[in-house]
Amino acid sequence: MANKIDYSRIKYPLQIAAKKTSSINESVKNYSTFSVEAVFNPPDVAPSNPNARADSPLEGFDSKFSRFKVSIIHKVERDGKPAGVAYPDGSIRVDELAGIKARSDAALQNELLMQTNWGKNITNTLSSNSKKLDNITAAIGKMGKFLMALPGMIKNGTAVHAQSQHQTQQASSIDAAGLKAKATGVTFITGYLKDKNPLQVILEDPEKGKTNLEKHRDFLSKNLAKYPKNQTQIDAINAALTLLASGSLKDSSGEEIVPSDIGNNLGSAELYTATPRALIRKKDADTNLCPVYEVSIVWHYGNRYPIEITVINEMAPVNQKDGGQINPVLSQKQNVVKESFRMSIEDWYDVLDKMVDVQKNFKQMYFSALYKVAIAVEESNRKAANASSAEFH
Repeated sequence: MANKIDYSRIKYPLQIAAKKTSSINESVKNYSTFSVEAVFNPPDVAPSNPNARADSPLEGFDSKFSRFKVSIIHKVERDGKPAGVAYPDGSIRVDELAGIKARSDAALQNELLMQTNWGKNITNTLSSNSKKLDNITAAIGKMGKFLMALPGMIKNGTAVHAQSQHQTQQASSIDAAGLKAKATGVTFITGYLKDKNPLQVILEDPEKGKTNLEKHRDFLSKNLAKYPKNQTQIDAINAALTLLASGSLKDSSGEEIVPSDIGNNLGSAELYTATPRALIRKKDADTNLCPVYEVSIVWHYGNRYPIEITVINEMAPVNQKDGGQINPVLSQKQNVVKESFRMSIEDWYDVLDKMVDVQKNFKQMYFSALYKVAIAVEESNRKAANASSAEFH
């Protein structure tokens, strides 16, 4: 006999996907969760408002309220005690999922192309900020030759062999031990980094540390001609940043340290950006402000965790036009809460697949009954049209 379901034990009944990350920096712990919930309704074929337009039975979803609810929950603990929590949320309409999936597939193809030998030639040229036209031309020439030879290489298997050999060389090119020795061999003696070495700065706070080291490196570089010994500090900083970007560093819990803003010069692709949307039904009568949410999804090429999802909640006045269009006045926004979440390609496609599956399953669940409604309506309309036509004969 099946166990009776204890509803009280199911905390998130509509959740279809959740991804978690955590980081520990000394006494501060950060826990982040990205969650997706399916908030669906079938088409409203019999709205209670007699003046409202009924949905088509075969549209699959209620046209006003069906959506994917996305949330980012960020909890902070300091010395083992709760020190704050933020949980902005927003929505992605069901009719927007197909576009997100298509753009993700296109971005994935670009990402994979960058992993080929000729793709690396192009991206290495771009990421080094080279302005030499001959280098770019040579890289493009190599790309063309590779494309012409690709069919034969695939046929005899040399393309796969060459790629795997290249990846092995790339993986072994990072001397983690040597870089750590260099990153700890210099101690800053002035300024806000005083008495720390570059690796310490990174380990204490990867996000802030990366930014501070880059700023200090820029300062040292500007004065390098006057103070040649600055090069030693610059090399130590570069070693720490290389270790960070390579994924070779781990925090005290064994988690890989990869700050959300690790970047490069390979660019990014916008997978989704929702126009700021106001929840007019929740307008505050006293302040005349409405809750507003923004959601964006960006693919950062060449990154270990390329998918960045950002959710923003804020309060703002709105302008409502005669046609019903609602425009938040973001220049007067207040109480802004913003959180971002980074994830791998594998995790992102796991989320996408679950969203697509749930959407399809929901439509299939109601399809039979709604199709019968559609046939009945079609028959009723046909009879009404015939009756009307007969009156004029």
